Amino acid sequence: MFNPSAIADGNFLMWGNDAPVIWNSTDIPAPYVNRISRVWRVAKNGFTTETFSISFDLSGLGIDMTDPTKFAY
Repeated sequence: MFNPSAIADGNFLMWGNDAPVIWNSTDIPAPYVNRISRVWRVAKNGFTTETFSISFDLSGLGIDMTDPTKFAY
């Protein structure tokens, strides 16, 4: 998580995951062939307009990332 806008005192943003093995789920909708099984959740309190960015390093998963049309969120 990076590049946050200002969050006022007393407000918070928390995130985490359910920590199963990250790869590979059998619950895969067509036309996809792989799905990361980890589920992420976010909780916030006291704000509605703040923004932030997130980034995931998937380089260790052995995924061909040359075609972004093969990914969904």
